[in-house]
Amino acid sequence: MTEKLKSWVIGAALGGCIGLAAGYGVATVANNRASSAPKDVKTAWDAYVKAQKNYMAALTAERRSGQLSAISGQPAGANGQRAAFNNQPSAASGHPSPVSDHPSAVVGPKAGTWIAFDENVADFGTVDQGTESVKVFVYRNKGNQRLEIKNVSSTCGCTVGQPEPKELPPGGVGHVRVSFKSGAFSGPISKTLTVQSNDPTTPTLTLGVKANVRTLFTLEPRVVDFGDVERGKPAFKEVVIKLVTPETFQVQRIGTTHPELKADLMQQSAKGGERAIHLLFTMDSNGNFGPFAYAGRIYLARPQGGNQSSTDKNVRSTAAPLELIIPAKGVVAGPLRVKPDTVFFGSVKQGSTFKPQKLVLTSRNGKAVEVKSVETGFEGLKAAVKALKPGMEYEIELTDAAPPPPGFFQRTLHILTSDSDVPIEVKLSGVVMKAM
Repeated sequence: MTEKLKSWVIGAALGGCIGLAAGYGVATVANNRASSAPKDVKTAWDAYVKAQKNYMAALTAERRSGQLSAISGQPAGANGQRAAFNNQPSAASGHPSPVSDHPSAVVGPKAGTWIAFDENVADFGTVDQGTESVKVFVYRNKGNQRLEIKNVSSTCGCTVGQPEPKELPPGGVGHVRVSFKSGAFSGPISKTLTVQSNDPTTPTLTLGVKANVRTLFTLEPRVVDFGDVERGKPAFKEVVIKLVTPETFQVQRIGTTHPELKADLMQQSAKGGERAIHLLFTMDSNGNFGPFAYAGRIYLARPQGGNQSSTDKNVRSTAAPLELIIPAKGVVAGPLRVKPDTVFFGSVKQGSTFKPQKLVLTSRNGKAVEVKSVETGFEGLKAAVKALKPGMEYEIELTDAAPPPPGFFQRTLHILTSDSDVPIEVKLSGVVMKAM
């Protein structure tokens, strides 16, 4: 019998004896839990402990002499033998097992630019209508090259702060502050933010914004649409704020975003169980012809102790007073009616030009009107006027004279006619994406 085989036989016999003795001891203790362990069980246990100590001592000695197991792939000792027990776990000895003797390589920064956000969704929890809450998105540069945030935009009416900083070195950390105004929203709200960076894998990244807005009131109507408003003649619309909670609110302050729009308190009633606030919106324009988009701001004071905070402790809320933003829109009508009254050119890459856009102007009262001039608002855009029905209907085609500069732009097109010295306005906008 070889020395290797003898080692296996002795190890198996010793293990079997220890197992039988330990099994007998466990069974005896189970049959008589109240009594102390019998002498033969103690003897078996002492033998087991001694065998374990001998095993660990032999393993340590073998590793020190360089006789590692076949699993480790190391050379055998001088006698050509390998230990019979070299595949046993070795955590108790303080040495790694053969499998963990070869740890995987440490993962370093990703090659190139890599943007990563700690959270992809800002959950504001449950908030009241008319409140403002703030959360911060944290982003990191996990690449080995400098990260640049080019733009952060919102489709939810949120106020999005500029990324700080806009450029991050490898391993750097930045943040984007997002302010959510619940306004007249009601119930679950889910919106998105768009982040543009120089990460070649994900140059455009989408983040989520969600909240559950607790209903305190309803608006009728939600948007004040004046339609066509004749220049120099005021137009009126009523707005009713109906309270749907037992809480009491008082109008603290009323304002608007433009002096041409006014909002006044008509009455605050509680008749027939209805608790409502009646407002009167007035649009009176002596300015340019064309579309307008303003808003009324209504501030409601809550009773003392009525402040309600978001359920998320990380969200800061200001719930007193409540702020209601009520949009108001329409068109100050001129001698010609323009369709469309706003133009969005879309988005193009830097160095490219926008697709041509067309406007159609028609006489509103059947009176012949001539188009005297068209000013586009910037040199890169030109306008060509064509009479479809002389005096009654015109077409204006807008085309790029040169590639526009990168970024988001807003301009105002002015159309001057023979009927008035006041121009007709058309709002223009578009996006030029910076070349990567």
